[in-house]
Amino acid sequence: MPGAPTNSHHGFDRHFRICEEATDGWGDLPSPRTWYDIPIFGDGVKIRGTQPKFRPNINRGGHKRKVSIRRREMVEGELRALVYPRYANLLLRAGLTRQGDNNDLYSYYAQYYAPHQSLDWKGLVAERLTLEADGTTDDSTFTMAIQWIGKAEAENETLASTDFYYTGLDAVPYIFEHAAIELPDDTAVTDVLSFSLTVNNNVKRGPYSGTPGRLAYLLAGRRDIELTVRELANRQNFMDAKQDGTDLSFEATFTNPNGQVLTVTLPALDCDEDPESAEPESEATVEPRLFAKTDGSDDDITWSESAETGTETETTP
Repeated sequence: MPGAPTNSHHGFDRHFRICEEATDGWGDLPSPRTWYDIPIFGDGVKIRGTQPKFRPNINRGGHKRKVSIRRREMVEGELRALVYPRYANLLLRAGLTRQGDNNDLYSYYAQYYAPHQSLDWKGLVAERLTLEADGTTDDSTFTMAIQWIGKAEAENETLASTDFYYTGLDAVPYIFEHAAIELPDDTAVTDVLSFSLTVNNNVKRGPYSGTPGRLAYLLAGRRDIELTVRELANRQNFMDAKQDGTDLSFEATFTNPNGQVLTVTLPALDCDEDPESAEPESEATVEPRLFAKTDGSDDDITWSESAETGTETETTP
């Protein structure tokens, strides 16, 4: 009978789900909880636990290394996913929303199933969030990537593929509809071809303790928001904004066939660079590099999800 060995499996046999932890239980599975099952996009789950060794570079021992000690546990890696209405707000909240006097990020508990190994990741915090969209392809791609840092990793021998239901997940994710830059004179530049928006939360790792050492805390710092846009080079707008020091704004819209609309807005932007590309055989484009700051309402980034039945809007503290 043809077929692969019994210990082989395909990538579609792997599953991922995540839930928000309680505010007073960093690294603990909350109860009650709501799981969000996220289809793995390509090979898009790269979160892993490692235990780097302490190997001092000293001359003791000649050519033979004498010291290699397990010192600490690190859990980190990227989740890259298509964005569905079911969990868009959850992932945006992970990367953008702060809470409490320390401006803490929310933490998350995730489970990963593969036929050969199933894992729990505890106390995940979003170190960096990236939104990427490209309207020049047939499928108008839109992906979200989150770089996580976590408290601990543990094997979960009871987890099974039947624990993943993808309940409430639409057949089609959000699709990139359009994006626009607004100039100081209220002119909207709508010929945006693609963009990449990165939010860096500058998370500082607390001390490691125990054997192996585990993180005592993760402290989110001041966030930096950078936007790179590619658009047709047919006007003077970005050069003027860079030279005059005037503010720009940005808005991107994503849609779903079922009627949902996701909008992400950067209300105030500085333009630092505007390099152009103009090869003879291609359209001339400009790729301005922009940095977000707060506007008069103290917002640096906002998002909203709307459907035919209602609207939910969030600003980010």
